[in-house]
Amino acid sequence: MKLRRQSNQQSIDLEAATELGIGGEAKVYAIAEDATLVAKVYHKMKAEYASKLAAMLANPPNNPTAKQNHLSFAWPQDLLLNSQKQVVGFLMPRAQEMRPIIDLYNPKTRRTQWPWFEYSRLHRSARNLAGCLKSLHDKGYAIGDVNESNILVTQTTLVTLVDMDSIQVRHPSTGEVYRCGVGKPEFTPPELQGQSFAKLDRTPEHDCFGLAVLIFQLLMEGTHPFAGVYKLPGDPPPISQRIAKGYFPYGHRQVPFTPMPVSPPFSLLHPKLQVLFRRCFEEGFDNPHVRPDAKMWQMALQSAEEALITCDRNPQHRYGNHLQRCPWCDRAERLNGRDPFPSQGAVRQGLHLKPLNRKKIPIQPAPSPGPWQLRSHARPPRAAGWSSFTPPQPSASYPVPRPAIVRQTDRSRPSLAPLLGGLLVLGLGAGAVWYGQNPDWQPLGERWSASRSPSTVIQHQDFEINLAYTTEPLGEPVKAMAISPDSQVLASNGPDGTVKLWELPIGELTQTLQGHQDDRGSYAVSAIAMGEDGKILVSASRSDDRLKLWNLGESKGWDMEPEEGLQGVVALAISSKHNILATGSRDRTLKLWDLYNGFRRLTFTWETGWVNRLAMSADGNTLAAGTEKGHVYAVNLINFQEKPLPKQSPAPVQALVITPDNQRIIYSQTSQIFIYHLPSNTLEFQLPHPGEVRALAVSPDGKLLASGGRDRAISLWDLQQRENLGSLSDREANYRPGEISSLAFSPNGKFLVSGSDDGRMTIWNVQHPSVRAMLASRSPSKYSRFK
Repeated sequence: MKLRRQSNQQSIDLEAATELGIGGEAKVYAIAEDATLVAKVYHKMKAEYASKLAAMLANPPNNPTAKQNHLSFAWPQDLLLNSQKQVVGFLMPRAQEMRPIIDLYNPKTRRTQWPWFEYSRLHRSARNLAGCLKSLHDKGYAIGDVNESNILVTQTTLVTLVDMDSIQVRHPSTGEVYRCGVGKPEFTPPELQGQSFAKLDRTPEHDCFGLAVLIFQLLMEGTHPFAGVYKLPGDPPPISQRIAKGYFPYGHRQVPFTPMPVSPPFSLLHPKLQVLFRRCFEEGFDNPHVRPDAKMWQMALQSAEEALITCDRNPQHRYGNHLQRCPWCDRAERLNGRDPFPSQGAVRQGLHLKPLNRKKIPIQPAPSPGPWQLRSHARPPRAAGWSSFTPPQPSASYPVPRPAIVRQTDRSRPSLAPLLGGLLVLGLGAGAVWYGQNPDWQPLGERWSASRSPSTVIQHQDFEINLAYTTEPLGEPVKAMAISPDSQVLASNGPDGTVKLWELPIGELTQTLQGHQDDRGSYAVSAIAMGEDGKILVSASRSDDRLKLWNLGESKGWDMEPEEGLQGVVALAISSKHNILATGSRDRTLKLWDLYNGFRRLTFTWETGWVNRLAMSADGNTLAAGTEKGHVYAVNLINFQEKPLPKQSPAPVQALVITPDNQRIIYSQTSQIFIYHLPSNTLEFQLPHPGEVRALAVSPDGKLLASGGRDRAISLWDLQQRENLGSLSDREANYRPGEISSLAFSPNGKFLVSGSDDGRMTIWNVQHPSVRAMLASRSPSKYSRFK
């Protein structure tokens, strides 16, 4: 049979062609006229095929690997006509010296075919695959039937997609959709499982599910993301049903599957990839629109590849720098010497082809989650919005620590210390801690408040704190403040939806930022956070559901436009190290956003009330969150795992800080202050404040803790000695001071700033003895306190 090319009428002799393959709809031939092309001829040509091919010819995608002289798509190049000038097939590029992608993620075939194809090449192949999908989606195409059989890879990690005439095509002029009528269940998203593809319009979100499955298999030794060990009686459901029910065994939700014992650990993956996989398979289960797109995968895979380091024992072992040791060495040992990425010496000697004695494979249960890898005990019901998970309650893995013990000393005030001499805590009621061996059985908080009346100065052998300046009332309770890293700028909430900027140490108002106003009025600022460079400031109002990002260096601001709406933001924190903005909201969520582009990285949903307090560690790696029902969580921003702290009280978490050494989380509930030691996962001790605690602050050296609240005074604590040093209050003024609503130490440790609900702010000097001696020899400063 002879055919002709539509473009130039060149004759194509199929009788002289070599048949390369046959499928249900067509045959493929290698033609003698051009060795770089193949002909695909349909058994029975349908009219819609010709229209679809014509639309594809008129609108080809951009080739992402054009600079490498490589074709990423076996795209139709020309139509083939029979003697009646009817379209019967088409010509497309011939893919040569390439292997199916399954040969790369299948460990056995990779070891035998391309044993030198190490882990970084798998990352690069995945990134090139994502680049192909991005190019198609940019042109309005959807693959539909994403699967391993239509993807070929070269030795240099370049990717070519074949069988392109089966993809979904939308005609650029008429808008007619030529659907893809097939799909493999293993790569089909949950919302399409069991449906008729011939009646469905596919979207990029559907393709991105299949893309995530392929990337997971590439990087996890061929393991399907929904493969696992079934924990319920009876036979395990097939992969398609697991996908339909969201049974992703590596996520936060409780599912009846655990990871396969012989599969690599999920922690092997770069933290950014872990986040995207959970976002695709967990959050995307409830809302397909939040699945990472191809561009996001490209960026994350590039970061993961750049973070790979080389093993000292085997240069073919490449692994992420977030790991403490080479996982491939451990895996080779566990698999009885079968190295996933054999050394070049082993390949030269043929040792990588040595048969494996499967009886000797030590199949062990998957390792229990570490402190940052807790899973929920109960899967929450599927919701229409974002996915959620419930943190575990204290259990054998996280026992509730015993209360700190208070002992009597020979000082005028007691101190907190470990149990000595049979002392016993009798109760931990709201507002009082009782200690043993005291004939009066007096509440400890009352003893301290009685012996320490508030004053405007605290003198200590190592420092002195005294009143420097008090502002005029702002007309709005000062509940949010932040101090710049150079300790020269103080930001606080002001009236009428404004943010006030003050010069330290003189307390002079330098600028008012108008950010939370519109035609309907102004909205009180509920939270403020400042970046580590002191140039970026973010403000939020729980009333207008807006975030405002300010560039203080250029004195301008703009509304952040995250990819989804906000609801009642009451807490903010910034990790400049990871470019993360954290928001705590009245909708019971903690959300992590990209600080500059509004991309939502992750959502934590806790059924424990508003997320009303946030605190960031000094190194930017740990975020603490407190809720209105008394729960506190520590979130690791490297691997994005959460750890719930043992619950101490059902009362709301009113204040929350992390010590500068990143070792302790300190938080308050009613009048109690809890000091929790993260590395040991224990409650070290607790402190009683006379009255409900509304604010906490820790000095930059981590030695001092300031607490304030409804008693209208600031209590100072020595965290090392666990003792009270005295109380501060602006008693010299001719007004009754307001309740303390916010506290902050300056980063240089020279100032303590307090805000109150009467709209005033007070600046306190923190001086060392040498500084006091120097100031005493000088004339009165213009920075002295005035009204």
